[in-house]
Amino acid sequence: MALLVKRAAVEEALLRRTGELAGSNTKLEQELAGRRKAEEELRAKEYILSESQRIAHVGSWSVELPIDTGVCVWTPETYRLMESRRMPLFHPARCF
Repeated sequence: MALLVKRAAVEEALLRRTGELAGSNTKLEQELAGRRKAEEELRAKEYILSESQRIAHVGSWSVELPIDTGVCVWTPETYRLMESRRMPLFHPARCF
């Protein structure tokens, strides 16, 4: 009899934990779907920005601070405007 009671308690705990894990999986799936959507929206906006810069012949750049240790990043249109071949990230002192 005691063995049946313990078995029932273990099965109940197992079912409860299974339900908790299923809930956690659902939340993770929703979070991943949200992240995928955000990534798709970001890619679309990056494409629009790139096309706008290309059409308008306007480039942009950014520098990570502090400037002496950061890196400078040019957009593809900035490279085209400066007639420079595409290079990897480089030191800000060489940005211009």
